Amino acid sequence: PVDLQAIKASGVTFVVSLLERVIEEQARGSAEKADAIRADIAGLIGHDLSKLKPGSPEAMEIKAKLISRGAWSQYLEVGIGPDAEIFTKCQPMASVGFG
Repeated sequence: PVDLQAIKASGVTFVVSLLERVIEEQARGSAEKADAIRADIAGLIGHDLSKLKPGSPEAMEIKAKLISRGAWSQYLEVGIGPDAEIFTKCQPMASVGFG
């Protein structure tokens, strides 16, 4: 049962938010620049990364494309790199709701 174990997640679960961090790093608060960077990255890697497996040939191809664009960071390394990070999101019993 889920109430007896820590709730875990992996970086790849949050690839879109990881990409947004990279975009924000580069845009430095400029909404117009962020939109341009977002469109550029979407053109490189597409919009749907839900089936992406960390460390897979497809992930490494995306990594190479992002590196060539200067849009790679440690955030993405833990998300789609060969050693994706698994981390605790919630302690046992903290996720148990009413009922």
